[in-house]
Amino acid sequence: MADARKVVVAALQFACSDTVSENVDTAERLVRAAHKEGANIILIQELFEGYYFCQAQRADYFQRAKPYKGHPTILRMQQLAKELGVVIPVSFFEEENNAHYNSVAIIDADGTDLGLYRKSHIPDGPGRDYCIDGRSSISTQVTLALRSSPPDLRRLVWVSKLLAASRSICWDQWFPEAARAMVLQGAEILLYPTAIGSEPQDQELDSREHWKRVMQGHAGANLVPLAASNRIGKETIRTEHGASTITFYGNSFIAGPTGEIVALASDTNEEILVAEFNLDYIKTLRHSWGVFRDRRPDLYKLKVMALKQVLAFLILFLATGALRYSAFASDPDILVDFIPPPEGTPVDGSYFAFSGLRSVVGGRLPPDNFTVTKASMSNFPALNGQSVSMAVLTYPQGSVNPLHTHPRAAELLLLMQGNLEVGFVDTANKLYTRSLQRGDAFVFPKGLVHFQFNCGKGPAVAVSAFGSANAGTVSVPQSTFGVDIDDGILAASFKTDAATVQKLKAGLRGPK
Repeated sequence: MADARKVVVAALQFACSDTVSENVDTAERLVRAAHKEGANIILIQELFEGYYFCQAQRADYFQRAKPYKGHPTILRMQQLAKELGVVIPVSFFEEENNAHYNSVAIIDADGTDLGLYRKSHIPDGPGRDYCIDGRSSISTQVTLALRSSPPDLRRLVWVSKLLAASRSICWDQWFPEAARAMVLQGAEILLYPTAIGSEPQDQELDSREHWKRVMQGHAGANLVPLAASNRIGKETIRTEHGASTITFYGNSFIAGPTGEIVALASDTNEEILVAEFNLDYIKTLRHSWGVFRDRRPDLYKLKVMALKQVLAFLILFLATGALRYSAFASDPDILVDFIPPPEGTPVDGSYFAFSGLRSVVGGRLPPDNFTVTKASMSNFPALNGQSVSMAVLTYPQGSVNPLHTHPRAAELLLLMQGNLEVGFVDTANKLYTRSLQRGDAFVFPKGLVHFQFNCGKGPAVAVSAFGSANAGTVSVPQSTFGVDIDDGILAASFKTDAATVQKLKAGLRGPK
């Protein structure tokens, strides 16, 4: 059996001066110390190059921003990551042409820059002039525009050499839908570089426990580990309204997949937190809970308009011919027509076409063994966010698609050739079976164990459609029907008859 995938996560906590070189030196020193403690994913706090200037709306603070490409701190962290073999998310203030962003570059364990994430949620309030801490120039109008723009869903998850990780920035951490979206896209750990402390307008307001509980909820609700890195110390900067002071909470922490805090820093000390996680075990735990299998996003939609208003809007929309210029995805989880591919990938008609099924449609019928040829998100990226995928299944005589389940989608099977015996087991452990002929369709409900067996005298071919771009497959051990458990016991266990059990056993043994 392959070794379990284990990662050791570190969250750093330190006080910042307002000198870039001093802070980057501190970050490197702590990264090296975390590596000595075994860490291979090391999280540094938000905008660690200097004081947390986002309290103010001042033109001179824009001079702190630098372009992403060639950024000196990112380059230095790339060298460090390569030397130590660790993953380092690097928070920095980005300048791109005339726009400014609060961004994180993801550095892989070989020093490769995996790409960029820009803060999606832009807060505004006393002591938080987030025209700077986000994507803008100094303009109230621009801030309002940013707050109404959709988040950048393309860069929520990065796949490194160690795992699929996702990071958000500070204010992003308060939004449960952001955490859920990241894990739905495959994140195995959530990383939050942050800067949170006292409120300049009310020094007695203390949100540190609230802050921790919200993120512990993200970990527990999604069954993934989570790390949050915060700064310490008191920082005072000049604003357009006078001096503004924040005393940062510290309290950096690492939470386990049920939301439990496994490592917690103090309010005031420089610290390195380290925790090890078995990703394979956590993946099994996550699947067994079914919180993704049982989602019902169709029930979550807000009813913001009365029916008459909706009809009036649709009539007006159709009358203007606007539908000619829009395409709407069927996936209820995204707010755009489709999720664009990584930068540099051309988006044209070819991007939305897939030719991987040609070999099994109209070609030589079936190979010697049962085969599944998929058109899912992993090999057809245009399906990302579209809630659809499909597969062509080919069955030699006497072959079986063994017991398995799809945790994220129902399966609708259409038999194109031959005969199949199909069935599924419900949550009351009752077995439902049916013999299919060419042209028959059968639905396997989401998350239930099911099978297909070619009981005919020749090959069989079926096409399956799934209500997810990545339905997932979890196999049930074949040994259930391959050991000497009495047929009567198995029949009673699955609330069926011995003849059906014998058919399953025959299919699992394969053709003679």
